[in-house]
Amino acid sequence: MAGSMNETARVCFKKATRVTDQFHVQKLAYSQTQKLFLIRLEK
Repeated sequence: MAGSMNETARVCFKKATRVTDQFHVQKLAYSQTQKLFLIRLEK
């Protein structure tokens, strides 16, 4: 999560537990890998 979102969640939802699910972690990792691949391909 972005820093500002972490801060908002911490302040607004004091008793909440933040979790990171496997699907979204994999989606983000794949997306960033694709960006790196395309940058490398352009060189």
